[in-house]
Amino acid sequence: MMNLRRLALVSGFAVLSALAFSPKAQAQNANVDFSGEIGPACIINSTENGRLEKNLSGTSLNTILPGNINVSCTDGTTFTITSITDNGTVLSTGTYTENIDFITARVLDGGIPVVNGDLSPNGVGSNFIINPIGTVSELQLGPITDKDYAVELAVTNTFSGIALNSGYYKIRVNVALAPQ
Repeated sequence: MMNLRRLALVSGFAVLSALAFSPKAQAQNANVDFSGEIGPACIINSTENGRLEKNLSGTSLNTILPGNINVSCTDGTTFTITSITDNGTVLSTGTYTENIDFITARVLDGGIPVVNGDLSPNGVGSNFIINPIGTVSELQLGPITDKDYAVELAVTNTFSGIALNSGYYKIRVNVALAPQ
C-alpha cells in the first residue's frame, strides 16, 4: 500500500511537471521590406576610408589605398568634390592651413578620372589649381547599380619644397552626386 501511495505521488508530480514545462507554440513574425525608386535618384550604398603614405623627401602624402564610394542611380549622375577639409589633423608644429601648399582629390571609375578637386590651404599652390573645389564631372550614364568609384588624395608641399610637418593627417573629402 505504501508503494501504491508513492507511485501515485510520483505519477502526480510527473503529470504536473509535464503540464508545467510542456513547450507551448511560440508566435512567429517576420519583417518583409519593400523598396522601389522613382528616378532620377541616387543612393550611396557604402563608403570606405583611404590611406596616405609620405614620399621619400617628406614633401607629399599620396594615396596608397584609395577610398571607395559604392553608388546606385536610377539614371545618370554627376560627381562633384564639394570640399576637402581638416578632419582632426594633429601636427607637431604649425597648423593644417599653414602647412600645406596643395591638395588634390579625385574620383575614378576603373582607374579613369571622373572629377578632380584642387585647393591650396596656405595659398602657395593657388596658381596651380586646375579644377577648383566644386567642379562638376561629366554625366556618368545610368542606370548604375552597386558600382564602386575610387577616391584618391594627394597632399603636397612640393611647390615650397618644405617637408610636411610630422603628425597625423586626417583629411575628409566630400563627394556629392547629382542625379540627372
